Amino acid sequence: MQEVGRGHKGRSNPETSRGPDSGELRGELRYAVFLFLTSLVLLARSSEAANLALIIGVGDYVYLGDLGRSPNDAEDVATLFSNKGFRTFLLKDARTKKAMEETIDAFVAEAKKIATTEDVNIIVYYSGHGFEAERNNWLVAGDFDPTGVKKSQIKRVFQRSGVTLTQLLSKIHSANGKNAVLILDACREKEVEIAPSAVMSPGFDVAMSEIPDDFFVLYASKRQSVAHISFDPSITRNSVFTYFFLRDAVENLELSALSNRLQIEVLRATANKKPRQSPTYYDGIPGDYYMFPQQPSPPSAAGQVDSISSRRVSQEGPPISIFFRESRLLDAQVLGNLMKARGLFYGLVPDELNDIKARLPKGSYRVVRSSVLSPQERAAYDEVLGVLDTVAGKDRVIVSELQPNQIINKPFQIQLF
Repeated sequence: MQEVGRGHKGRSNPETSRGPDSGELRGELRYAVFLFLTSLVLLARSSEAANLALIIGVGDYVYLGDLGRSPNDAEDVATLFSNKGFRTFLLKDARTKKAMEETIDAFVAEAKKIATTEDVNIIVYYSGHGFEAERNNWLVAGDFDPTGVKKSQIKRVFQRSGVTLTQLLSKIHSANGKNAVLILDACREKEVEIAPSAVMSPGFDVAMSEIPDDFFVLYASKRQSVAHISFDPSITRNSVFTYFFLRDAVENLELSALSNRLQIEVLRATANKKPRQSPTYYDGIPGDYYMFPQQPSPPSAAGQVDSISSRRVSQEGPPISIFFRESRLLDAQVLGNLMKARGLFYGLVPDELNDIKARLPKGSYRVVRSSVLSPQERAAYDEVLGVLDTVAGKDRVIVSELQPNQIINKPFQIQLF
């Protein structure tokens, strides 16, 4: 390239010029642009976190009650995360502590390798027997054997076949992940059942494990309690907690909101069992957190990108009324929260619905809608049906269509029987 700087005809005098010539300026400008574009590429890469999931199930216990659904739970949860773009490490049925540790170590090694170049979001799921002992929560492999062991020796049994939550947290923390979510579908009992009927207490004080920052831990049961296997004879594949987790997680609710809903649903599903099962959680991740990457919505007709905060659905008229019997309060709250997340206004109206001539099955959801809907009303109506399908399934949702002059709460209302 020809130099056009100092000393050339028509250019600045070398005696009077104080700054760089134009050739140097263009060269430096190109270099600055190069650095700027390179920084943008690196920034874009750093903002895209890698997603890894470790899934462990234990079902074939030699000396404890078999958990035939745990391998199913692990397989189905692994499929869920794989479908959401996670690289998944699956140990479907851990027979030994060695198998558990090898899988955990391989997962942590991969996470560490990736964390050297980009952020890593980590999910860990466990389904199997669990106990609280020695001030910790123990996840035990299939060969866990407390039979014929003296009370003073039970610690060795746990150490031989169990992994503590503290050990698991420490290994995951060492992977330098950006955030980590642990989901534990296990009992947290203080007593060990020795087949077929004897019971032995580990005899240790129980306390919460130390949980690092940027961790979220979701337990299927509260301390010193159980996680039930079933609640509905027609549902035979998954445990109670994982059944609802699989159903609800696909919505990608904010994690604490998902946990709150699971608490309500699992408590309700086990209302006839003793004890009732109550999930609990510990939230150490600042701000809102979503397990799956948040995908931007397609541009709206006005060329703007919709979001939950800017209302994904343009809703006309008054809030949508949700009429509910007292026994359905929790259901109404769950439905309302989901509608709110979709950008829909709603109002909760206690009503025993005794004036309704139609006698619908207990637990059903009825949508009473106008036969004439504007495009915006139709969009809100379709969104509500999507929420109801998620909450109740199509079999429990009944739609009644009325003429516009026959419906008071236009354009539609929801009734919980």
